[in-house]
Amino acid sequence: MTRILKRLLALCACLALLAGAACAEDITVLCTGEEASLGYDCTLPDGRLLLSGVRGSPADGTQKAWLVCMNPDRTVSWEYVETEDGECWYTRAALLKDGTIAMVWTRYHGDSGKVVAKFLTQDGKPTGKVTVMPDETLWPYEVSSSYLLLERQMYEEGKEEEPWFEMMVADWDGNVLVPWQNESAADSGLYRMLEEEDGVVFYGMESMKPGRAKILKKDRPQGSVIWENALYKTWPEIPEPEIIDLVKTEDGGYAALIGQLPSAGENGELTDDGYDYIVKLDADGTVRWIHRADPENGDHCCALAAVGGKLVTCAAPKVRWDPRMDQPLTVSWFDLDGNRLGNTELKLDPADFPLVQEALASEDAAGKPATPVVAWGGFVPMADGLRIEATCFVLDTDDENADDVLLLGGDTTVLARIPEI
Repeated sequence: MTRILKRLLALCACLALLAGAACAEDITVLCTGEEASLGYDCTLPDGRLLLSGVRGSPADGTQKAWLVCMNPDRTVSWEYVETEDGECWYTRAALLKDGTIAMVWTRYHGDSGKVVAKFLTQDGKPTGKVTVMPDETLWPYEVSSSYLLLERQMYEEGKEEEPWFEMMVADWDGNVLVPWQNESAADSGLYRMLEEEDGVVFYGMESMKPGRAKILKKDRPQGSVIWENALYKTWPEIPEPEIIDLVKTEDGGYAALIGQLPSAGENGELTDDGYDYIVKLDADGTVRWIHRADPENGDHCCALAAVGGKLVTCAAPKVRWDPRMDQPLTVSWFDLDGNRLGNTELKLDPADFPLVQEALASEDAAGKPATPVVAWGGFVPMADGLRIEATCFVLDTDDENADDVLLLGGDTTVLARIPEI
């Protein structure tokens, strides 16, 4: 949730190329400012990218769903901005099997929210089709070419500070395929999915047996299990392991990133131990090999990709709040047999980000421990190289007043090219 909220703080002005960034061959600026966001969703068959987010409406200041189609050279092909009333959050997009593009978001009117999907051609023209998802849905958690994983937050009256989450699977016509599952359901911890031609893979953790990461494949969400695997007693140093990310590999199998998502404890310190593992799986879910993913010092891995017959993961230093911009991101490369091929580093220079410099020089930052930080996102494969999403901004990081940490501005969201081995 922390990453989602930070993504919502980044705003767009335009897509442009920023030259001269240290340790990066090029950087593409996606968004600047504090009132919108933009993040990668999927790649079209012709190599164009779909990026969704929100942007502020000049008319009434509310957030509107926003979709950008980016050419392979990182110029804008087209963009779509929602115009109907209501505040929009939690946008996602997918390419459907019939070739149309689906965009989905939560639309709020006051305290009431509905998940709405609209459909467009690959030229960015609305088809006129609109789907409103079942009631009480808070947000679309995962989307694919056929399905949506929807999530809602529940709590008992008088116990609002002790919520739990329930998941549901629907199709793009709004039909419920798997009804709401609460935390007592056997597969309620499988809250991520990867759709394939012959079925759909669900992954996460085995909710009824803490300590087990789990993955299974079904012929369809409401159908039969083809195979499943619960992984346990392999990483005793991770109290609550789960499969954080999963990618398809060129040999027909999968690579999984297993760890524990960080959470903020007292004074903003991360409560997990920062251990992460890459697990290589065959096409039937059988484990082939397990490798410690972080290179040293308990760095926390934040992304996984399979490109050109290699596996790529990256590790950011585990520090309070977010890594400082002067701390490099370590990128580790493996072959599909688990052999480490080497590491590269990516470092962003605050001097190359005008809004960061402006925030550091502002009156709000005067006399405060203003620190440029970066929230690393996911990998984005492109024809001319692998990139990673990153949002840079400035925080007032007063260690004595953890509750008073302030965002001082400078928000800039970019795609940064990963140095290859």
